[in-house]
Amino acid sequence: MLIKKGLFVLLLLAPIALVGATRPLNIGHRGTGSNAPDNPYPENTIPSFEQAIAEGADMFELDVTLSADGVVVVIHDDTLDRTTDCNGCVDAFTLEQIKQCDAAEGTSLEGTGVTVPTLAEVFEAFEGQAAINVEIKTGSCSGIPVADLVDAVDEVMLESGFPDPIVLSSFSLQAMVLSEDLDPEYVTAYLVGQGEAGDGILAASGNDLDGVHPFFLGVNADHVAWADSLGLFINPWTVDLPVFIRQLAQDGVSGIISNEPDIVASILDEFEWEDDDDDNDDDTGDDDSDDDTGDDDEQDDDAADDDTSEEGDDDDDEVCCSA
Repeated sequence: MLIKKGLFVLLLLAPIALVGATRPLNIGHRGTGSNAPDNPYPENTIPSFEQAIAEGADMFELDVTLSADGVVVVIHDDTLDRTTDCNGCVDAFTLEQIKQCDAAEGTSLEGTGVTVPTLAEVFEAFEGQAAINVEIKTGSCSGIPVADLVDAVDEVMLESGFPDPIVLSSFSLQAMVLSEDLDPEYVTAYLVGQGEAGDGILAASGNDLDGVHPFFLGVNADHVAWADSLGLFINPWTVDLPVFIRQLAQDGVSGIISNEPDIVASILDEFEWEDDDDDNDDDTGDDDSDDDTGDDDEQDDDAADDDTSEEGDDDDDEVCCSA
């Protein structure tokens, strides 16, 4: 990791007050969201990540598991059935076999050569463009040991030398603790479901993690203040409706994970942020500025999926909670 953990966590820890606060990170869920009739970009693919950045995302979230030959691949489900034209368990296919599947099945990009990317390919494609939230999916058909998946992700991160901030997240507390044990510099966040924000904050703090990603419903300013007092960032998921995006921004969350990064960007633009004030103060083109100051700004999962009722995948333990 070339980005130091301490700096990135400070960037994620947003103050509580809205005006004068740091702008929350706009985090694209699986890029521009889950596969849906109104989403032309297939989830967890290079085109979707590209579009999320184009729509204003500061970071995009993706999901990873292992292929049969131990390669870290980017896909949400434990099977290929829903998001590709192949059928069967992801961990029963080698990478070469997975690459034969059309990862744009059912979208407008079907038949254009979109494949399931590897994590290494994503790092290579987006170096210098955006931060990335890597969600470690511990459910698999064959029961891949959590430690094996964490080790594989760690190896990819070490080999890539990806220079932009990376957040590791998971519904598996074990996965996050193991990640911290491998490298305390990793930025880790515990994913929790509806009504579990408080438990998530306690677990994250008690295990020396850096943040919590709770399901958005029920998250409020008290949770944000509590997390902030413990040095934790808080990034709710998956927030698509403007009323909730505005409220969570007002509550001072560190980031907003959404299927609609364009809507998040538009709403965040409505407010005045500390970052905006700094940009104005440091504008060297300001003729009446007597200060000779440089630009010292530092710029910097998940299961409401695709419908506006914010409900998740049927295959998850809780309907709310498919990151």
